[in-house]
Amino acid sequence: MMNVRIVLLTVLVAVAGGAAWLLSHDNAEVVQTGPVILFAELASSADQVDGVTIENSEGIVFKADRKSGKWLARHLAAEQGFPVDTKALSTLISKLAQANIIERKTSKAKNYPKLGVENLAEENAQSTLVTVTQGNQSWQALVGNIAKSQRGTFVRLPGNQASLLIDQVLRPPAASADWLTEKVLPFAADGLQQVELMRNAAAPLVLARVSAGEGSWQIDTSAGNQPPIRRDQLVYPGVVGQTVAELTAFRYLAVEPYNRTRFDALTQAGTVTFTLTDNTQVFAHISEVDELGQYRIWFDTDQPGAWLSDWIFVVSGYQGRAYLVDRPALLAQ
Repeated sequence: MMNVRIVLLTVLVAVAGGAAWLLSHDNAEVVQTGPVILFAELASSADQVDGVTIENSEGIVFKADRKSGKWLARHLAAEQGFPVDTKALSTLISKLAQANIIERKTSKAKNYPKLGVENLAEENAQSTLVTVTQGNQSWQALVGNIAKSQRGTFVRLPGNQASLLIDQVLRPPAASADWLTEKVLPFAADGLQQVELMRNAAAPLVLARVSAGEGSWQIDTSAGNQPPIRRDQLVYPGVVGQTVAELTAFRYLAVEPYNRTRFDALTQAGTVTFTLTDNTQVFAHISEVDELGQYRIWFDTDQPGAWLSDWIFVVSGYQGRAYLVDRPALLAQ
C-alpha cells in the first residue's frame, strides 16, 4: 500500500512539474501572470504626454502634438495644425496608462495574425502601432484585436515575442479624419441672420431670420419686390429652418490642405454666404460632384484667428447637396 502511495505521489509531482514547465516555457500559448501594469512610467505621467502617433501597414493614420496645452493634428500637413477631438485622444492615452497585463498569449510569430499583433511590415498586417511621447520618453504598443469578451485588447510591445491581453479596450482611429474635431464652423444656426445660396444657372436663394423659435426662418423675397411666400406654399412648414440646420450641422469625410491653384482647377458648383449676427460673413465655395459622389467645400473667412480657410473639406453627397439647394426644392409643386 505504501509503495502505491509513493508511486502516485511521484506521478502527481511529475505532472505538476510538467504543467509548471508548460506555463513558464517561452513558447507556451497561454501563460497566467496576474495583473501587471503595462507602462508603469506612463501611468504616473499621462497628463504630461505631448505627442501621439498612430500607424498601420499603410502609413501614418494620425499624428498630433500638444503645445501650450492645445492639441493639433499634424498628419495632414506638418506645418498646418488641425484641431483634434481631444476626448478620443485623451481616452486612448488614459487607457494605455491604466492598462494591466492580465494574460500572456502566444510568442509564435505564425500565430500573431490570430490576435492582430503582427509587425507592420508583414503582408496584410492588421495591427496598429501606437506611439505616445513625453519629451524624450516614448512608449509603443502594437494594438491588435479586441478580445471576444469585449473586456480587453491583444497587444504586443515592438521587439518582444510575447503577445499580451490587457484589461482595456483600445480603438485607434482607422482613417485620417477619425480623430479630428467635428466642430469646424465658427457659428451655429442661432448665430446667423441670413444665408444666401448661389447655384450656377439658378436664381439666388436667400434665407432670412425673422424671429426666434419655430418658424424663425423664411425665404426672403424682398430683393425682387415679390410677395412673401406663405407656409402653405412650402414643401412642409419647417423646411426653411431645416435647410439652415443642414447647412450648419456640417459633417465631413476627409480634409485636405487648401491649395488655391488646385481648388480653382475644380469646376465650381455654387457658393453659400453666411451672414452672422455681427454682420461678418463666411463664404463656402462648393465644387461639382466627383466620380465618387463627393463634393469639396472651401470656407473663405477673414475672421481673426480663423484656421478654417486653410483646409478643403471632402463631404458626402448628402452634405454637398445641402449646400446646393435652390428655391424650387423648398416649394410645393
